[in-house]
Amino acid sequence: MEAINVIQDVVGKVNEELRVLREDFDVLVKKTEKRKTSKLFKGIQFEFYLEKWNLSKKEKQARYANLTVQLYALVEQSLKDLYRELHNGTEFVPKKPKGLKKPENIIVQLQNALSSRINFEFATPYNIKDLADLRNEILHKEYSLKTAREKVFGKNGYKNNKTLFPDLLETVEEYFNNIQPKEAVAS
Repeated sequence: MEAINVIQDVVGKVNEELRVLREDFDVLVKKTEKRKTSKLFKGIQFEFYLEKWNLSKKEKQARYANLTVQLYALVEQSLKDLYRELHNGTEFVPKKPKGLKKPENIIVQLQNALSSRINFEFATPYNIKDLADLRNEILHKEYSLKTAREKVFGKNGYKNNKTLFPDLLETVEEYFNNIQPKEAVAS
């Protein structure tokens, strides 16, 4: 299969998965919005409803973290799929360079391994390093997007997850929509 067809297939799947993640995000935002209490419904029954409807802050942060980890996994798995398709079914095996305490990010390794067939030059402005950094903070420190966001971007960065996550979705979408096969670039 030609590289252009493989890329189009993978990008189509990525866009569908991004649509699902965007829907999950929208549901999370809707379920965690603060609600005004109506004078008509003041009472035990309404309080029970509010308690059931609103997620705790910790649970909300965990759900945002989960969406971010899923987004990272989508990028990594999609690049692995590209590698497998372009290398006749061979699975990608990450390497740990000698002298390094930890291996280079798998997405970076995949980009390097795919660089002979795919041009990532046009995808570079949509660098997903921030996504990788957020994922690492979430998995290795505290399972909270808020905590990871503050660590990666600082206190003056994104103010909340409602603005950060849509930007991450857009970054991933633009990243995949801008990768090109080497032969398309050469012509």
